[in-house]
Amino acid sequence: MHSLTARLIILLATITLTACSDSKSTTSDGETPINDPQNGEQPTGPVIGDSPGSDHGVLNQGNAHTVILQAFEVLTGRAYDRRLVAFPYTQAVELDERVRYLSRDCQNEGAVVQTQSTNDGRFTIDSFYSDCQIGGDVLNGRVLFDEDIYYGDFKRSFTDNFSVTFPPGGRMEVTGTYEYSPSLTGERKFAVNNFDYHFTYSGGRLTILNADTDRSIFLDGTLPYGKDSIGYMTGSFTMITPVLNGSPVDVAVTENFTNLENRSQITYEWGRMTISADDSEITVDANTGDLQTVEISVTTPDGITTSRIEDWSSWYNALSFEPAWLAEQEPIPAPGGNGTIIYTNNYKEILAEVFGVYTGDHFAPEILDLPGYPLPDFPDGFLDSNASGYGEMITQQCANGGSAVFTPYKIGYQIVSSGWQSVFTNCGYNGSLYNGSFETRQERGNSRNWSLDGLSIESEGADTRFSGSISYIPRPYGFTQQYSLFDVNYSSNESGNPALLHGATLTFDHVRGIRAIISGGFTLKSKVTQNVNVNVTTADPLLSDLRIADESDAPPVTYFRSGLLVVDAGDNNLLWVNAATNDGNTFSVTIFQPDVEPVQLIENWQDWHQQLAWHDDLLMR
Repeated sequence: MHSLTARLIILLATITLTACSDSKSTTSDGETPINDPQNGEQPTGPVIGDSPGSDHGVLNQGNAHTVILQAFEVLTGRAYDRRLVAFPYTQAVELDERVRYLSRDCQNEGAVVQTQSTNDGRFTIDSFYSDCQIGGDVLNGRVLFDEDIYYGDFKRSFTDNFSVTFPPGGRMEVTGTYEYSPSLTGERKFAVNNFDYHFTYSGGRLTILNADTDRSIFLDGTLPYGKDSIGYMTGSFTMITPVLNGSPVDVAVTENFTNLENRSQITYEWGRMTISADDSEITVDANTGDLQTVEISVTTPDGITTSRIEDWSSWYNALSFEPAWLAEQEPIPAPGGNGTIIYTNNYKEILAEVFGVYTGDHFAPEILDLPGYPLPDFPDGFLDSNASGYGEMITQQCANGGSAVFTPYKIGYQIVSSGWQSVFTNCGYNGSLYNGSFETRQERGNSRNWSLDGLSIESEGADTRFSGSISYIPRPYGFTQQYSLFDVNYSSNESGNPALLHGATLTFDHVRGIRAIISGGFTLKSKVTQNVNVNVTTADPLLSDLRIADESDAPPVTYFRSGLLVVDAGDNNLLWVNAATNDGNTFSVTIFQPDVEPVQLIENWQDWHQQLAWHDDLLMR
C-alpha cells in the first residue's frame, strides 16, 4: 500500500507542479503549455526571458522539457484554440429537400453566406464570412464543415485567408483541414493536414506551419479484435513560440509513437521524435524497455550530447488530451478552489454522483426528455418508404406570438432513422419560453438528441439550457449497449437545486456483465459538490472484460479490473479511483487534501453495483 501511495503522490505532484508558481511570466521548472483549457481560449504565457535555457534559438537541457511539452500539445491537438472547432455558427431558416439555406445575422455591417446539404449520409455546411461580428469575434474567410451523420466524424477545411479577431488584441489565422473521428469502435482519431495556424494573444504569438499530424487513441481502453495497435501518434511541423524568443523549431516523428499491449493513453512503448533549431537538437526516444519512461537526449551547437530519463507522466496534461474537449464555445470552468470539497466522510456521495453521470442515471433522463414540447405527428405516408429525405416544414404559432418550426427527416436505407429538427423563437408553451434549436432521432428504440446552437427553456423558478449530443442505445437489438455524450453542456436550477454538467464527452459501453467500459470526462457542479465545479476524467478508462462466451454465465456485478478515475476539486483536493488492485473484486480510493497525508481506502465493487448498473429505462423515467 505504501508503494502505491508513493506512486500516487509522485503523479499528483506531476499534475499539479505549477500550482505554487507565482503570477510572473517565468517558471522555475519550464512547465508551460501552449494552451491551457482551464483558462478558456487564451493560452497561458509561455516562458520568456530568464527562464532556464531560453537563449535565442538554442535547445538545451534547461528548456527541453518545455519544448517537448509544446510539441506533444501540437500532436495531440491541445495547442489549438477552442474557436477552431466552434465553427460554423448556424441557424436554420429555410429548407429545400437536401439543401438548406442558412443565415446568421452579423452584429455589425458584415455578412455571412451559408449553404447546408445532406447527401449519402454526410452533412455539410459551407460558410463564407466577410467582416462578420458574432459575439466578440470578427470572422473573415471560408469554413467548410463536413460530418458523417452516422458516426459523428467531422472535418473542417479553412480557406480564403480565414481569420478571427477577438478582444483583447487577439487574432487567429488558419489554413488547412482539421479532422476528428469518434469511431463507434471506441477509437478516437485526430489529424491536421496542410495546416498553418497563427495565434496572437496577450502573452505572445504561436505559429504552427506545414503541419501534418495524425493521432489515434482508444478511450475505451480495449483492443478491438483483429487490430494490432491500441494507439499511435505521428506527424511533422514547424512551430514558433516565445520559448525560444521566436526562433522556428522543426519537429518530426521519425518513428511512430505506438501502443500495443498497453491500455494507457499517456505512455508509448515505441517511437522516436526529433526537435531541431539552430544546430541544436532534442531526441525523444520511447524505446527504453520501460513502459513508464522515455529517454531525452539534447545535442547543443558545440556537439555535446547529454541524456536523461523522464517519466511519461511528466507530460500528462498534453498526452491525455482528448480532442473533443477542445469543442467548447465557452471556457471550461476551473475547479472550485474554495477550500476542501472531498473528505473521507463525503467521498461516497460524490463518487455515487460521478458514477451516475457516466451511466446516465444522472442528467440523461432529463436530457432525453427534451425538448418537453409536443412534437407533431409524422405526415401521412412519410415513414412508409425507406428513402432518405426531408418532409415539409410545419410552422406553429405559439400562444405568446413566438414560433416553433418542425421539419421531419429520415436517414438510412433498410434500417431507417427518423426524427425532427426543431427551431424555437420566443415560443411560449405551458408557462415556459423556448429559444434555440433541438434535433431528435430514433431508430428501433435507440435515441440520439443534439443541438448545435443550444436550447434554452425559461420558466418561473426553473431555467434549463442544453447543447451538445446525447446517444442512448438500450439494446432493443444488437449486442452492445451504449450511452454516450459528446460536448454536452447542461444546466438546470429546477426547484432551487442548481446542477451543471459542462464539457461532457464520455462513453459507457456495456455487454450484459461480460464487458463494461467507462471513459471520458466532464465538469460537474451540484448540491453534492457544494455547488463548486469539480473536474472529472478517466486518466485511464475503467475496463471490465471477462471474455465470457455466454452472457448467462456473467456475474451480476460489474468488476472493473483496470483503469484510473480522477475527481479534481482544485487546491490539491482530489479523489482517485484505481481499479488495478489485482484481486478483481475491489478498487482503491485515495483522497488527497491540502497539507494532509493522502488517505487510501478499499471498496468492494459489489457495494457499488446499483451505481454502476446499466439502465434500460432512461427513456421511460
